[in-house]
Amino acid sequence: MSEFDLASDEDFDPGYVSEDSPSDASDSSTCIDMLTDLGEDEDEDDEAADGADDQEDDQEDDEEDDLEPSHARCSAKRYEKVRVMSMIWDVNGLCSTKYPYTVHQEMEDPMDSFEDYRYEVEKFTIPSTLPARRLQEKLRQCRKSLEHENSETLLIFWYNGHGDIVGDGRDLVLCGELTMIYWKDIVAGILRLPCDVLVVLDCCHAGAFVQDEKFLKPFLQQNRRYIKEVLCTAGFERTTKFGQRYSLAPVLSETLDAHRQRGGLGLDHLFSVLNYKLKNHYIRGKKRSNTLVLQRLISGRPGTLQIHPLPDPSSVLTKKRSASSTFASCGEEQPKRRKKVAKAPVRQKWICIQGRWEVAKKL
Repeated sequence: MSEFDLASDEDFDPGYVSEDSPSDASDSSTCIDMLTDLGEDEDEDDEAADGADDQEDDQEDDEEDDLEPSHARCSAKRYEKVRVMSMIWDVNGLCSTKYPYTVHQEMEDPMDSFEDYRYEVEKFTIPSTLPARRLQEKLRQCRKSLEHENSETLLIFWYNGHGDIVGDGRDLVLCGELTMIYWKDIVAGILRLPCDVLVVLDCCHAGAFVQDEKFLKPFLQQNRRYIKEVLCTAGFERTTKFGQRYSLAPVLSETLDAHRQRGGLGLDHLFSVLNYKLKNHYIRGKKRSNTLVLQRLISGRPGTLQIHPLPDPSSVLTKKRSASSTFASCGEEQPKRRKKVAKAPVRQKWICIQGRWEVAKKL
């Protein structure tokens, strides 16, 4: 999907040893301390560029109309229900920034945009006590509810917080201030969900989520009709930033709002638009990555995930009520309904035969 070309960076030093990547779980506190300091110089550069950036936004939106593929407006699979769950630690260790944003504030914009698409939005707070077990229980609840629903459902999980890569297996861990969750402990629960799934990993080293074929093989049969994809804000070797004007959350929110009246867009197209926006606001020399990575976990059917607004339930009734006006505008006659007419009582003629009155028979 997307790779980092370090050789193209003029400031890249092959002998440079990054301090951004603690290799042990015991060093996760170092990762937290490092990430909470976003750097005043970086903030000043971002603020100085905001004026020019805002003037370019309108041009970018106009260019998106030309770049949008024709198949983005129609898909072989349209969802009847979309559920979004944002996942944030109860104690995440991330500081507020000058923008100003905390993690909770940063997530408000995209969640509002999803609600405008008529998606069901839920905020899940990851507890510091037994976090993996609580998250696994939540996934089991989702699976049980899906078994009684239509399969035309899309689930979106969005994690925003710290991430690190630890151990000899270079496993991704989602870090709170007090504890952590191994990605490999929860990915199986995601793969068992009987529906399409999009996971957004908005954290450092998010690209380390990848699993080998041996791990995925047992889940292929049950996902033969589903797609499961992961959108990351950084590759496995990079750190990322949050709370900035051009972090993922605000840019994604703006993109969803811009495409709401156009019927939404496919995930591949969304990925291209987001990277285009982020690329145009890249400042050379910054160590933190803002390059997105999109990778498919399971590909059970052709096509891509679709991010589209759901129909307004009230509009269905409106369409039925406007059926007569639709026939009239097309110059067609409305289908006539046969009315039930009450039959008039039949008059009977009585005659007297040998002293007895009888109903006269029709000849």
